[in-house]
Amino acid sequence: MPEAENRHFRFLADLSHEVRSPLNAIIGFSELLTDGVFGDLTDEQQAVVRDILAAGNHLLRLISDVLDISKIHADKLDLQLEVLPVAAVAEQALTVARAQAHEKNLTLRNEIPTEFAVWADERRLTQILCNILSNAVRCSPETSEVLLTAQTEGDYVRLSVQDHGCGIAPEDHERIFDDFVALPTPGESTGTGLGLAVSKRLVELMGGTISVNSEKGQGATFSFTLPRRERPE
Repeated sequence: MPEAENRHFRFLADLSHEVRSPLNAIIGFSELLTDGVFGDLTDEQQAVVRDILAAGNHLLRLISDVLDISKIHADKLDLQLEVLPVAAVAEQALTVARAQAHEKNLTLRNEIPTEFAVWADERRLTQILCNILSNAVRCSPETSEVLLTAQTEGDYVRLSVQDHGCGIAPEDHERIFDDFVALPTPGESTGTGLGLAVSKRLVELMGGTISVNSEKGQGATFSFTLPRRERPE
């Protein structure tokens, strides 16, 4: 790796470390406040603290995505590949997404067969699913459903996340996986524009592909493949 790129990566890594420490403190104290550890808050105070917590988590995700992109471009991202039960990993990601979905009264369903297994990095697979599920929840109308499914395709397992949101125009299907491309969603804040870019590169590093099937106004289904393995007894 050229020295200039190496310096760039080290700078982002150091900056990430320096920003994460105070940011984690802000998030931690905000959570304590919402839990009433320091006493009861008024409804107005609770709303302000929730906004602080949401902003802190949003910034933390952005920092993580920027660092991941820099690691990938610098060929510094290490993967711990192993045989993983897909349904169990998906349930971990759904647990994270349910807090976000609860605010919109959304139903999240995991219909992945328990016998399916893939060759992947558990942390990165969870990250990919969290990124896609977060987008699906953000784009979905209230009281709708987000469905997580999987099917086998030869030597691969294809995982799919389907929502009933505003959809994506065909001309945007490729560019939404580029760095810092975030399509506007009616009534919702715009994302970082890095979640899908990171997810695409992680999927490819683990030997798979990712795509979207969608029309404007008709929801979207994001799908990605990973190498299939036999689940150990």
